Amino acid sequence: KTAKRSAAGGQTHILCSTPSDFSVDLARSLLRDAGVHLYTPAYCTVHADNRFIYVLSERDQTVNITMQQPATCRNIFTNQIYKNQKNISCEMAAGTCVVLKYIKE
Repeated sequence: KTAKRSAAGGQTHILCSTPSDFSVDLARSLLRDAGVHLYTPAYCTVHADNRFIYVLSERDQTVNITMQQPATCRNIFTNQIYKNQKNISCEMAAGTCVVLKYIKE
């Protein structure tokens, strides 16, 4: 039902012949296979750049934020500092967000 084909130039093309069977778990698996870094578990919206990571949770859940490499960040709402962390865990209610600001050392 789903095929993955790598093309020239390092690009990865994902083809799905039955969109009705396309689940969140399948999408995340395909993204991982394509080399996309997934910062959070399912049901989160993530915006990230070289200054901030913004995470919005759709559900009440423990959100484990996985950095691409260890980094020092500050939660801009609580001022909590996460020093040289690769994984940051946050208890989040549905509809709430966490904004982490990178601190350059």
